[in-house]
Amino acid sequence: MLKELIIHKKRVNVLAGLSFLVMAFAVGNAWSSECETVNFLKNKSQAVQLKNNRCAKNNKVSLGTGFVVAPGGRLWLKVDATKDTDFQLICQNRGEKPVEIKYFSPFLPWIKPEKVVQCDAWINNKLSCSDQKGASSTFICAIAVIKRPQYLQLTTLERTTSVKMRNMVLENHVSEIILDATPENIQTVMKAIQPEVNLCRNLFEVNQAVNASWKLNAVSGQVVKFSIDGKLLEKDFLSCIENVINSFVYPRFSKDVIFVTRL
Repeated sequence: MLKELIIHKKRVNVLAGLSFLVMAFAVGNAWSSECETVNFLKNKSQAVQLKNNRCAKNNKVSLGTGFVVAPGGRLWLKVDATKDTDFQLICQNRGEKPVEIKYFSPFLPWIKPEKVVQCDAWINNKLSCSDQKGASSTFICAIAVIKRPQYLQLTTLERTTSVKMRNMVLENHVSEIILDATPENIQTVMKAIQPEVNLCRNLFEVNQAVNASWKLNAVSGQVVKFSIDGKLLEKDFLSCIENVINSFVYPRFSKDVIFVTRL
């Protein structure tokens, strides 16, 4: 797990207490291209406008890129950490005015808010900012290390009897791997989804579990008929979970799959 990030309030520099994983990541990325570090997850972000991005590749962003997050908007970024893990960062604008976030450093935590909000130090991998009127937690961010699902780790994937291979790349899917719709494989996918749901939970400080169900179309790879039971919970939290479910990289199943779970 990612250890506590301790960052000075104004300098926003990561100091002590980082794990070896984070340290190795920082050293490696010091030499990487500015367009090879941070990925803007457009399908998970909402109401975000990019400024001054010099990268031509899809979803890649350059140092100095600004992210203007509208009121009610959500920014979602991903950074490769190791061959089987990613850093993911999400920010939510709960305020009444747009907030601009700048990608200012290739090192954790990569971003800093510009103007409009006044932020505390990063504590427990979270950042909380107040608006100019003094209202607290109008802009919040959270970071987590997310382990990639095993079926995305192609070099280490164990070829079991439930895994079939095709000789063509299937549209909307990341690999050529097809999983049989067994309870074990369905459970594996649900476990892989949970860390991203937990990132939403950490961001919004929600402990209550929610019941959710959705259908995955085997042909299109798209989620249909999503539903979630959380009427008393913050709508932005529920929206965050829905974004996770809808944009998650699923394997290709041999038939349509219905997921029913408690997240």
